[in-house]
Amino acid sequence: MAHQVLIIDDDEIALFLHEIVITDCGLSSTPKTFTSAELALLYLDDHQNIAGHYLIFLDINMPKMDGWEFAEQIKTHPLREQISVIMVSSSVEKKDRERALSSEVISDYMIKPLKEHQVLMLQEQAKFNAFFKG
Repeated sequence: MAHQVLIIDDDEIALFLHEIVITDCGLSSTPKTFTSAELALLYLDDHQNIAGHYLIFLDINMPKMDGWEFAEQIKTHPLREQISVIMVSSSVEKKDRERALSSEVISDYMIKPLKEHQVLMLQEQAKFNAFFKG
């Protein structure tokens, strides 16, 4: 069963930095990056028949479909049980953190840019252990 890490952010610099942090931490050697939530959703739709688990690092503020809308789409997605979402945002607003953590599909909330210690803390949660290589 494959374990894939997806990073969704409309900011190409953030995508690049987050990809480096995720790779350096051993979470994934080949995270998939998407500049829009729509593209990531299409990717998940195309992989419905492939056994696997997905850990998604999701930005909030994006054009067209934002992170909240993406999370709503995941609630009814056929892969729902195989998807874990971590909201990653530059917002330090308490209401955004509370909204994310009250969502049934969002597992955690991290302030961007991602830092190694944030990603490494995921190893402490059993549901994320299999994503870490080695």
